[in-house]
Amino acid sequence: MRHLRYKGTMAITTPPTGPRLPLTATPPVTRSEPLSTWRVGQVLAATVVANPQAGVADLRIGSLLVKAQTGGLTLTPGQSLRLEVASLKEMPVLKLLGLMQQSPLQQVLRDVLPRQQPLPLLFTALARFIMPTPTTPATQRSPSLPPEVFTLARNLLDNLPSTARASTADGLRQAIRDSGLFLESKLAQAAAQPAATNVRPAELARDFKANLLRLVQVIRDNAANSAPAGTRANPLLNTGTGTTAASTTPARPATSALPLPAALAAALASAAPAAAATTTRLPPGTLLDPGAPLQRGQPPQPPVQLAQLIKGQELALTQTELQRFAEGALARVQLHQLSSLPQERIPLPEWLIELPLRRDGETDVWNLRIGRDAERERDNPDDVTPAWSVMLAFDLPGIGPMQSRVTLRGDRVTAQFFSQIPGVLPLVVEHLPLLQARLQHAGLSVEELTCHHGEIPKPKAPPPTRILDERA
Repeated sequence: MRHLRYKGTMAITTPPTGPRLPLTATPPVTRSEPLSTWRVGQVLAATVVANPQAGVADLRIGSLLVKAQTGGLTLTPGQSLRLEVASLKEMPVLKLLGLMQQSPLQQVLRDVLPRQQPLPLLFTALARFIMPTPTTPATQRSPSLPPEVFTLARNLLDNLPSTARASTADGLRQAIRDSGLFLESKLAQAAAQPAATNVRPAELARDFKANLLRLVQVIRDNAANSAPAGTRANPLLNTGTGTTAASTTPARPATSALPLPAALAAALASAAPAAAATTTRLPPGTLLDPGAPLQRGQPPQPPVQLAQLIKGQELALTQTELQRFAEGALARVQLHQLSSLPQERIPLPEWLIELPLRRDGETDVWNLRIGRDAERERDNPDDVTPAWSVMLAFDLPGIGPMQSRVTLRGDRVTAQFFSQIPGVLPLVVEHLPLLQARLQHAGLSVEELTCHHGEIPKPKAPPPTRILDERA
């Protein structure tokens, strides 16, 4: 075997039977994992970060960034490699052992993650298209939607559950079922039991993901039909499998998403301080990430009240931006579906849900994490009764961003409320007796009802998620 060496750099070779792959290392951004820890014969895991140009790939080995001269070898971002340390004399020399297979779940997660966008972007855009302000100057008005797009957009908003409906037990149960997380389960159940009465067309018509799929498809079809003849793609046949056909517009790389309009981007960047009114002002230094997706094993963060942030601004949104927001919302739902699947490192069941609710012409998004409470079960191992927790995060006018955690073990319940805004917790404390009375009326034994300044504490040992885990 011939090792390819480059003065002052790193070389990586392949076995004689495989394609030769010389790699040269760029100076690492960080050296939290210095090369001095490497040993000859050690096997390293590398991940393809990007393909900046033909015949070149950027790899990451721990915290070390490596530029690979790949020649004719085809590598794709997210692909995993196995490398062996062959020499550590003048410079590190590595040998390519092979390509590691990624699980389908990891591949789809890496594809969906760059495309997802916060749901409030879509709801704000739909409100501007469907319910424009009469006083908006003509130069700032969004163009009219085609009738079929307008009908589906209006249908999506009208089918969102109301706050009043979701405040009842049956209404909340149905709202969670229609959140989009369980669409494929509904379709599978309907296919297995055609005569079943618990999966009706009306229920599928209420499903948020189903309505998103319809909206995205009709926007794509409309964009394809309005494009110049030479740029149109051939229409795709409906396979009849219950899924929506792929886009009829030319595909774009997942990482080439256009930037948000300046006003929306500024609103997101200043979400935490701008969302606070005089009575609900966040303390200086408060850090929130209102646009981040929910993560398995982590408390949900309050979503951004984007409609409130830009209420005084008149934005002219294009149909292209509406399409991007709708596709980003669909990817967001898919991301939470994938993250809710059973995982090897986190075997306990867990569901991540973003629940949009209609309230007085506005759309609020409630973030939920429902699952087994491993910490509570570890704290009291003698009790074999499973413990379940529901974590909520929301941002309502007059209250601001809040989090809560409700834990149920048998018939014993505890509830905790968290806020970083002074003046809000006394209002919550005032209503705790009413909450206690209602929980007791439901037959539950109330062990604890408390309010806390700050955020829900993160797990003592946060488990890694498949979204961000780059280890072999």
